[in-house]
Amino acid sequence: MNTRSTRTLGSGVVAAALILLSLAMVDSAFGTTTIYLKDIDSGLTSPTGSYRWLDVADHPYIAAYQTTYNYTQATVEVQYDIFTGGLAGTLTATNLKPNFAYQLKLVGFPGTSSNEAIGLAGRWWQEEWNGSVWANGQNLNRKGDGTSPNNNDITYLSRRDDPDPTSPTGFNYKFTGYLLFDYFITDGDGDAILDFVTDSSYHVLWKVTQRSPLADDGPTKATTFDANDSPAYADSSVFDYPSQTINIFGEWERKPVGGVFLTPDQNFSAQMILTEESFHGGGLAGNWAGAMGASFGFVEREGIALTLNGASHVFVGANFWYGINLAANHPSGDRERLLRELDRFQNLGITNLRIMAGSEGPNSEPWRMIPALQTSPGNYDPDILDGLDFLLYAMKVRNLRAVMVLTNFWHWSGGMAQYVNWNGGGAIPYPPPESGGDWDQYQAYAAGFYSNSGAIDDYRNHIEFLVNHMGSCD
Repeated sequence: MNTRSTRTLGSGVVAAALILLSLAMVDSAFGTTTIYLKDIDSGLTSPTGSYRWLDVADHPYIAAYQTTYNYTQATVEVQYDIFTGGLAGTLTATNLKPNFAYQLKLVGFPGTSSNEAIGLAGRWWQEEWNGSVWANGQNLNRKGDGTSPNNNDITYLSRRDDPDPTSPTGFNYKFTGYLLFDYFITDGDGDAILDFVTDSSYHVLWKVTQRSPLADDGPTKATTFDANDSPAYADSSVFDYPSQTINIFGEWERKPVGGVFLTPDQNFSAQMILTEESFHGGGLAGNWAGAMGASFGFVEREGIALTLNGASHVFVGANFWYGINLAANHPSGDRERLLRELDRFQNLGITNLRIMAGSEGPNSEPWRMIPALQTSPGNYDPDILDGLDFLLYAMKVRNLRAVMVLTNFWHWSGGMAQYVNWNGGGAIPYPPPESGGDWDQYQAYAAGFYSNSGAIDDYRNHIEFLVNHMGSCD
């Protein structure tokens, strides 16, 4: 089983293949891919919101459950196949919130062709560059009569290419396409099995007690339960809930239900997200929080071959080791040059860049790239870290994939020798052109990394920091 990724989407998230290492584990065989959705924070999907602590019948969970439950306790497996009209598969979930309604979505990566395909089948989340961050996030909310293109698409197409040379993308607006294509209710244990096809486009979910479904809306799904059967509720001796039947349905976003199709290709990439349904409530009812998610459309290894979405994958790559510093919010950085070079890579047909995601200080040491990202163990230069965020986002919107170098054997980035120095190894014996330098002596010193437990711990801490880093540009 391979582990891979990028955490994206929403305010302040690193948009790169590294972070999805923490979000998705993927196993592809015979055309079927399995992904495991992982806990995400409530700000990762649009619209953002607080978590819901009421079940589908608006019964509150007990305080102890509200303070102890989180989505790391749930397991959600999704097996899917890609076909000419979208995705089809099965979701199997255990230990989600009991008797609870969830939306199942595809969410695109802004700037990609897949994102546009998803948005043109679903909805658009719009953000505007204010000179330093993406702001003013909002749904485009004029769905029209259900035909495509709708009013939201027209707004998207009219604003999509508005320029802003100061933004990471070169554009004034950022649009995230998302498609709510199915929904389900868990049982009293928080378990569910859902067979799905991405052939429908819904706006939101409703209970039939809130509004009656129309002929063009999605199917009504029902559950009958006794809340007292679950430990998430008050004991029956405290409050005896009656057995209830609740019916929900999906309001159409585009028509017809069952006839709205995507056109995924070999390079299709997106996130699959579970979103809590709030039913337009307040307080404990939440506000459409993102619950769990995983990404797909990443390069995987099958034996000695590389694959993407089950098909053979080849690429042309380049070494762009200095990109992180070129992208830095620092006098030594040059973002205009960075964007020109990324555009040049794209125009040349290059699709994969090797970049540094680890360089070690202090900046006073010779023969290395400066400023360093990590100036001392666990301390990061905020300008260089912002440069990594900016670089990854600018690559993502140009469909450039990253091979992220987390450390280096050689001295020019600090590397393993610097980790040894930080952990009692003494002065680094630099190789030529250092006066009196000797390559054999340097290599023996750097190789001490592998037997220095402190150096290894510091390196692992660096990896953990990057995996959990919430970036500044996406």
